[in-house]
Amino acid sequence: MAFETTKITLDPELVCRENQDGTVIVMKVDDSDNFFKIDGVAALIWNQLNNHKSLNEAYQSILEQYDVEASKLESDIQHFIETLSSKELITLH
Repeated sequence: MAFETTKITLDPELVCRENQDGTVIVMKVDDSDNFFKIDGVAALIWNQLNNHKSLNEAYQSILEQYDVEASKLESDIQHFIETLSSKELITLH
C-alpha cells in the first residue's frame, strides 16, 4: 500500500470517543449496535485520520515519535486499514 497516494475517507455516520486510557470506541449510527474498539498504535493512526491527516502523515508522525521499524509499522498500518475497510468504517480512494 502506497501511503503517499492512498486517500481515506471516514464514514460520515461514525461516532467516536477517546477514553482516558487512549482507546477509541467507534460506532456507526445505523440500525446495528456494533462497536469497534481501537487501541495502541491503531488508536494513534485513527486519531490522525480523524483529525484530517493523510495516511502518510500518520505514518511519518508515528515513525518519528516511536522506536519502531518502518517495515513493522507499514505492516501494522496496512492491516489496520484493511480491517477498517472490511468493516466499512472507511473508504479507500
